[in-house]
Amino acid sequence: MEKERYYVIDFIRAFVILNMIIYHALWDIVYLFDRNIEWYVSDMGEIWQRFICITFIVLSGFCWSMSRNHVKRGIYTLVMGAVISVITMIFVPEGTIKYGILTMIGSAVLIMIPLEKVLKYANDWGGFILSILLYVFTKDINRGYLLFYSVKVPEYLYRGEFMTYLGFEEEGFYSADYFSLIPWIFVFISGYFLYRIMKRKNLIMILKGVPNHIIEGISRGSLVIYMLHQPVVYGLILGVYELSEIF
Repeated sequence: MEKERYYVIDFIRAFVILNMIIYHALWDIVYLFDRNIEWYVSDMGEIWQRFICITFIVLSGFCWSMSRNHVKRGIYTLVMGAVISVITMIFVPEGTIKYGILTMIGSAVLIMIPLEKVLKYANDWGGFILSILLYVFTKDINRGYLLFYSVKVPEYLYRGEFMTYLGFEEEGFYSADYFSLIPWIFVFISGYFLYRIMKRKNLIMILKGVPNHIIEGISRGSLVIYMLHQPVVYGLILGVYELSEIF
């Protein structure tokens, strides 16, 4: 994306990042500071969270074909995911993140390298629709079911760290931000096919948009913002609560 920047993508990414910061701030207030926000813990809060995650992952898949060095990007994202796991495990054990969204995206970026050798022969619309259907079919796999709880997955699969990483969440596992490879890799792949559809239809140029340095800066720094926003937000909320107790 260095030669030709698509500012509509920057805007969408910046919008999602800001939503993520607000969502996680409320998560801290509800789950770490024990405050009740009814709409947040309802279906409305879950829909909001899904919107943020799906949009971010679709964007990552969409931009995969624009990247130059998939190995470097994938490994770097995996390392950042591991750093977040270690930091949260040490400093916020009640909010430990294991197999979070960065681990999933980093894995998907690397898996797409060999997978793309097959997917490039697929029909664009067929691949896009199939990837969405596979996500819908497997979206409840963490809970032991497929196809809206109509198909039970064998329990013996839900054992061990690797199977948990894949999507077969073992009993007793906890993560404040759990994104298993299945079903989320299908969302990533849908983004890959969406890019191909727009490219083939010569629609990519509608993403050119109007330059905005603030939005571009947020978009370019999205990974850094993701890495730093939680401790910063947590520290600010903690400071507010301590001040409220003093006064």
